[in-house]
Amino acid sequence: MGMAMRLRFIAKDPESPDGDSSTVWVDEENSDLVIQGLKADDGTEEECRRTGRIPEHEGVFRVPARMVRALREACDVAERGADRRTAEGHGTDGRSPGDA
Repeated sequence: MGMAMRLRFIAKDPESPDGDSSTVWVDEENSDLVIQGLKADDGTEEECRRTGRIPEHEGVFRVPARMVRALREACDVAERGADRRTAEGHGTDGRSPGDA
């Protein structure tokens, strides 16, 4: 992942006691959502594993319900970016549709 990312800040949890969490960004290159949240506890992770394994390079995070509006905004921003790239002849991953 040596590629430089351009993250568009969407919102930070206004009720975070220390102002460090939760945070939502959109990667302007590929419209991926980037989410910072509390690491899920072991019980939550175990429940998530009922639907499949969690690879070592992935994690499960909690984002407070009060951040739903920020997530919705991030989804709208990401969708507009993906639509723009598609209209320009690129897929949502930033590559042309015929690229492998």
